[in-house]
Amino acid sequence: MPLNFDDYEASFYDKEGEDSFYAIEKEGQGVLRIKSLDLGGNVLHCPFELRDASLSHDDVAGLVYVVLLGKFLRRRYMGRAKYVDLEDLSTGVVQRNIYLG
Repeated sequence: MPLNFDDYEASFYDKEGEDSFYAIEKEGQGVLRIKSLDLGGNVLHCPFELRDASLSHDDVAGLVYVVLLGKFLRRRYMGRAKYVDLEDLSTGVVQRNIYLG
């Protein structure tokens, strides 16, 4: 069953003395933590920690594209990034996706 992206929201946490990060949450519970967004050339690097094991890689990609890059960051990287590298920090696996905005 596909995710209803309206059930999720993104935010940015930046507390003094701690590393900043983006979070995607559902009903106040963190499901995804994005360490940073780094644009190098035309590739947006997105290292993440999965906090909800029920989410598939396609779910993660959808949450990053729709909730974080689309709704929260208002397509800030549109026209600047051609690809998004999603790096699962627990496995080291990187999957490159075309960024269509």
